[in-house]
Order: sequence, then C-alpha cells, then structure tokens
Amino acid sequence: DGWRSEGMSETTHALIRGLVHQDIDDASAAGLIWYLRNVLYFEQGFKHDERVLLVRYEYLVKEPILEFARIFEFMGIPYKPSYSKIVNAGSIKRRKPSQIEPGIRQTCDELTNRFDAISNC
Repeated sequence: DGWRSEGMSETTHALIRGLVHQDIDDASAAGLIWYLRNVLYFEQGFKHDERVLLVRYEYLVKEPILEFARIFEFMGIPYKPSYSKIVNAGSIKRRKPSQIEPGIRQTCDELTNRFDAISNC
C-alpha cells in the first residue's frame, strides 16, 4: 500500500486485493500499477477540478503540436512548435502488447473505457 494507495477508495482496495497474488507476473503487476495511478483521476475528483488537464500519451505523440499547444494554453504559457519537434509517434504500438491476466486486463479495459467516455481527452 503506502503512498501509492493514499486516497484510494475501499472499493478499489478490495478490487486490487482480489487481483493480486503471490505468483503475479511483471506484466500483470504493471497493469495493476497503471490502474492504481489512473483510477485516482476519478476517485480524487480530478475530473471536476479545473486545475487538472487530462492528457493522453497517445494523442501527445501522434499530434504533438496540437496537444502541446493545448497544454501550454492550459498553463498560460506561450507555445512554439519547436518545443515539441523531437516528439514522434514511434513508441506507439512498437511492441506487441504484453499478455496480462484476464481479470486485470478487463479491469484496465473498463478504466480505459471510462477515459474514452470523457469528451475532453
């Protein structure tokens, strides 16, 4: 637990306890860590916090000029396209997706669907 679970709901704690086991592989553990970090967006109410801007990595690397301009505008900082010139989409789908345990995959997919449903990301 520790700081990684700070502010996490009991529902999420229970979910994680049900998915973690002694023989969990690295890919499945990484999936759970992704879930833990990202579910806090909803559990901490960041969705409704005007100080928080949701940025999707995939959009950032596929459309760096548009996304960086959006981020800089959000922060009130002038943007120049040269700031994002070294970003490229080469990291997207470069490797075959890791095989993670079905229950963890489903949990992560459900959270991804929650993000997909948000119009501003």
